[in-house]
Amino acid sequence: MTPRVRQGSLDALPAGAIVVSRDLAASADLRIGQPLVARAGNGRRVPVHVAAVVDSVLGGGAAYVPSELPGSMPPGTAFLRTVPGKSAAPQLRELREAGVRIEPVSTYVAQASQAEKEDSHLANVIILGIVMAYALLALVNTLVTSVSARRREMGALSLTGATHRQIVGIVVSEAALAVAVGTLVSILSAGSVLGLQHVTLSRVIDHPPLALPWADLLQIVTLCTATAALAAIVAGWRTLSRFERRTHERVNAPVARKGGSCGTRGPSADADRAPISFARRARL
Repeated sequence: MTPRVRQGSLDALPAGAIVVSRDLAASADLRIGQPLVARAGNGRRVPVHVAAVVDSVLGGGAAYVPSELPGSMPPGTAFLRTVPGKSAAPQLRELREAGVRIEPVSTYVAQASQAEKEDSHLANVIILGIVMAYALLALVNTLVTSVSARRREMGALSLTGATHRQIVGIVVSEAALAVAVGTLVSILSAGSVLGLQHVTLSRVIDHPPLALPWADLLQIVTLCTATAALAAIVAGWRTLSRFERRTHERVNAPVARKGGSCGTRGPSADADRAPISFARRARL
């Protein structure tokens, strides 16, 4: 397998010549004939120069050096191409006897692709985990603040006869509705981004596959909904409990009277104060 040459030539490479991939040449701003210093496998510094720029190959390296380079390591992977009309069985048998593992290019490409997918999946999981942690923290903080600010509204519902379960059910329903609206907006945004990526990849690859992680999306929506419902239940129940406690304290608070006396409201206190109040009114 020979990668496509973009600049320079692979024919009759001179001593000290290296071949770099197009990605490395673009990122490091390398040019044909540019002198470099390479560190060989034994740690020795060897002067080299760029002889050619080729396309990046799946599973391939960013730079290719000749085996004659002083201190270079033996190749770990080699691509063999058979000559049409000639059998390569004797050469393959000799390589197998020497302990070399031989496999089709399709198998090698599939294994390299699977390894890259696993690495990408692990990186995506780590990044998504950090993003989800911050998103859930923001969701809980917003719900707790919003429910606490509606203390009077929830207290009015409680005074009109609504039970705690009914009021908390309303709060949980509103939280679930907020998660549903956020999910819809996220799907529309993600769809537009995926559409632009598909159009861009179509210019490089014929019919690029479009894979949507429906199972992961369902797990994320379920986690957000459960977190929102739990935060709404805790915040709503706590707000109602604080409202009832403050209302109870106000009802049972001592009442100051003229003359410095004070007492508590109740049937016995009202009965004792009734003649006094009547006498005062009579004198007035």
